[in-house]
Amino acid sequence: MIAGVFVLVFIYVLAASYHIHRVNTEIVKADQGAYISYARQMVATQYDVVGGRNQMPLYPAVVSLVARADETPAELFLRAKYLNVALSLVVLFGIFALVRRTVPAFEATTLTLVVAFTVYVYRAGYVQSELVFYGLFFLSFLLALSLLAKPTFRVAALTGVVLGVAYLTKASVLPLLAAIVFWGCVGAWVKGTRSAERSPAIRSGAAVVLVAVVFLVTVFPYIQTSKERFGHWFYNVNTTLYMWADSWDEVQRVMTGTGDREHWPDVDPEMLPSPTRYFAEHTTTDIASRVANGLWTSEFRHLVEKPFGYGKYLIFYFVVAIVVAVRSRARVRELCFADGRWIQTAFVASVVLGYMLAYAFYSPIVRGPRLILALYIPTMFSIFWLLSRKPIAEEPLWTSERHELRLDHVHIAALAMLGIDLVFRLPTVIITSFAGA
Repeated sequence: MIAGVFVLVFIYVLAASYHIHRVNTEIVKADQGAYISYARQMVATQYDVVGGRNQMPLYPAVVSLVARADETPAELFLRAKYLNVALSLVVLFGIFALVRRTVPAFEATTLTLVVAFTVYVYRAGYVQSELVFYGLFFLSFLLALSLLAKPTFRVAALTGVVLGVAYLTKASVLPLLAAIVFWGCVGAWVKGTRSAERSPAIRSGAAVVLVAVVFLVTVFPYIQTSKERFGHWFYNVNTTLYMWADSWDEVQRVMTGTGDREHWPDVDPEMLPSPTRYFAEHTTTDIASRVANGLWTSEFRHLVEKPFGYGKYLIFYFVVAIVVAVRSRARVRELCFADGRWIQTAFVASVVLGYMLAYAFYSPIVRGPRLILALYIPTMFSIFWLLSRKPIAEEPLWTSERHELRLDHVHIAALAMLGIDLVFRLPTVIITSFAGA
């Protein structure tokens, strides 16, 4: 077992190293130069730097730990890429530990290996916050499910802290916080209406409030500076401004030279991208067309066209989950909706669908799978969780007089596909395909 782990880690690090030296050689690509510059500013100013409210500060702060004042950006770039490989391995082991808490070891191993060798290995050698954020997003997702199932102040406080750390890594965690608060309030209201005793509903509501309070305390120094310098507590050039433009060309045309990374932009308010202006100037058809185009070009096409393979496994397990849901309708319905679990199911559905729509809307500004891949681990985990529940996990998918197809065979097939990919896909793709987009 331990020898197998060492072999897999060796393959992972070797592949990532080849990618670092053969493919990801330009610091200016995929925001890597911005992260390097941010980290160097932290070192030069002894961390007295505001930041441009594009990249969040936590990941550059980690990169700054391996930075030296007398080195060139290129020297730090190489060291930071290897740092990210190490961080990605830590996150992967953490993902396995988290999944293993609710999913059997074989299934947890399968899920972790799929994530490691279709998503992480290709992106490990990039100076980007995404792989760390994916792990924090998944941890926040699991804590939210635990909180919605059994609200406690301990879990609520931990959820608030993790969400705060995730926000300081990447601002796109805010919709997840909103979903937690919303469904937590729904759960508290349901408890209040179904029981004459008010204390469970009050405790549930208080736990939701605690999540928000701890989150705000965690991020307060950062958002206070945002308010003082930029005029908005949660100012971020991407979510506050850029996503409300029609294209990246419009962003460059309107925002260049406005100082939007230093203060509130100096530009005619009627020209400034904003939700108010966007919805005033666009019809429902315009918005639907933008979202539909984004769903196709930036999400669904990536599943089948990108050479990294993650889409194949998601589609494979999604089809299996549909087959199980059809064959075991009553049991799946009980697992997902009985005893108040409908709130957790609604939470998962709203998070996945909400982020898919939001990222689709944002796709004219930023293309590529970097954003939507944050949903990959939570979505795959949700499927694996369902498939591993008894008695569903023990029921055959298909039977004949002599043979039967079980879910164990499905996971073995996935591992076999992954083994083929490691032999035939990985050696080619790792040295030819840029994965930072």
